[in-house]
Amino acid sequence: GGHIRALEGLTCGNLGSDVGNITTVDAGDDPIAQDTLARRLARHENLMVLKRFCQSQMHTLKQKTPAQLSRKDKERLLTLTKRLFKVKKILDKFDDYIANARSQVRRCDTARIRVNGTLAQQCVIRICGRRCPILQPYVASVVRMIAPSRAGIEPLAAEPTAKAG
Repeated sequence: GGHIRALEGLTCGNLGSDVGNITTVDAGDDPIAQDTLARRLARHENLMVLKRFCQSQMHTLKQKTPAQLSRKDKERLLTLTKRLFKVKKILDKFDDYIANARSQVRRCDTARIRVNGTLAQQCVIRICGRRCPILQPYVASVVRMIAPSRAGIEPLAAEPTAKAG
């Protein structure tokens, strides 16, 4: 069981087990770039939550008239204003950070998972984001993109071999 990620794919003896934990394999997508993008998107979402919180708190304080604001309210309003300014400044840069991270994500349409032994039915396999259903155990097989939008399984014998040179 576990999660395996590889850009170009992998070659192994056996993959997965019919008993035990599910083995997940993602091939064809750059795992490092995907992680970077996911972290940046999560950070962006956290900043958006903080922005909305600051705006909500400021809105509540601004409902009071200036005479109703205590010294503590005024200090809180000033702190929220400064924090909101910083968050907006960071968010302005984040669009570029996210665009850069997206541009770094590479895809390998020729990714393959070669299994010389048994490919267990309890595997979850995605090639270039497309899930390939494992309906039965397979022996000596390769999982690859067989159409632009569909991954499939073929016998290993059908896989072209590299010419000796």
